[in-house]
Amino acid sequence: MTQGVTADTASLEIRKAINAVDAKILLLDGQVAAIRSEHLEFQAKISADLLSLSTKIGDLVDYIRSGDAKKGEGSSSRRPLPTPVHHSEGTGDVVRLTEPTQADIDNINRAILERMKNEDSLRAERERDRARRERRLSRSGAYKRRRGF
Repeated sequence: MTQGVTADTASLEIRKAINAVDAKILLLDGQVAAIRSEHLEFQAKISADLLSLSTKIGDLVDYIRSGDAKKGEGSSSRRPLPTPVHHSEGTGDVVRLTEPTQADIDNINRAILERMKNEDSLRAERERDRARRERRLSRSGAYKRRRGF
């Protein structure tokens, strides 16, 4: 009889422990669901912000590239560029300069285009180097050994 009572007591303790673990699992499951929901909302917000930034950058690029030549627009209908602000040396006061001239804008546009061309040529050169390396390795057999052929 004592063994039966001890076995029932042990069985009840095990059931209590299992119920406690189940309660913890349910609690954690709810927390995981809440975190997933927040994660999805965060991803949606990031996507919206990325789309907004992409649109704004596209507008800036279009503005920089088109200038006055866009569909015959005159300078009066053109959006003004932000006024450059330079910090004066020594005092920390801000000195406001006049609006940039058309020559300044043209120089900036040329610099941007030159930088884009340089980046394109560097990218093409890296691609050619990679292709040469792959051809050289494929001839030597080392490429095939690396790839597991």
